[in-house]
Amino acid sequence: MCGTGFASHSAMRLGRLFAVRGLITHGYMRWPHTRPPEPYLDNSSRTRSSRSRVKRIPLFIQQTKLRVHSMSMEDTQSLLRNLDPTVWIVTSKADARRGGLIATWVNESSLDAQAPRMMLGLAPHHFTTELIRQSGRLILHQITAGQMEHYWSFCLDKGREVDKFHGLSMHEDSFGLPRLDPCIGYLSCQVFAQVDAGDRVYLWCDVLESEQYSDAAPLTQSRLIQMAGEDRLKHLRKDRELDAERLRLPFRRWREALPPPGGPSIVAYRPPQS
Repeated sequence: MCGTGFASHSAMRLGRLFAVRGLITHGYMRWPHTRPPEPYLDNSSRTRSSRSRVKRIPLFIQQTKLRVHSMSMEDTQSLLRNLDPTVWIVTSKADARRGGLIATWVNESSLDAQAPRMMLGLAPHHFTTELIRQSGRLILHQITAGQMEHYWSFCLDKGREVDKFHGLSMHEDSFGLPRLDPCIGYLSCQVFAQVDAGDRVYLWCDVLESEQYSDAAPLTQSRLIQMAGEDRLKHLRKDRELDAERLRLPFRRWREALPPPGGPSIVAYRPPQS
């Protein structure tokens, strides 16, 4: 009896302590709006209602908050540099406007070889992203390191200010989209779903048309950085820093507005009404 009573009493104290410290409560985290005065448990003047005024935050979000405290920025970036994604040139067209950009967050999203699908993440403020969201169509190009010399404009210039296709050899696919030449090959895609995640727009696409001209190795992100040169690399880093700063707040707002688990998130793509 004594052992049972001691264990029960200890469990109750631990339970109260966990609730106070903002740990797990019924699958959620109890997250006080303000830091309580110390020592919290001995503050008998506080009423039950004032102690319970807390914001309920989904557990998986608060677990992320807790992990951040032990994160090493240097180690994180070092590990992420081990990833070496393929460099793609994404092009699109809406009405008479055309645009293109360099993207590395491009992945196959289907296990079914008879129904190939792609998924990509793009910054929402880019001109090419605007064209894709308006038209629902895009072309993904794989290129070699040597072919990149033709396409630095897609990496460095702004589509609203410069025609990135000026002076380039290109054709139109069956849907009228600009297809670059030379390239290893291309995938012409139709968007069927999208998610606006604040700092990224994620798009799911069906592959409708494709052709491969070469079995050469595609350009990767690390190789692109190696061949960029000091001036281009400085330009790319500055653009990345500006984008990160610009999109930090939209991402936070999107995250704070996330629906509860099981709520709607991915939406079907619908072309804008003209």
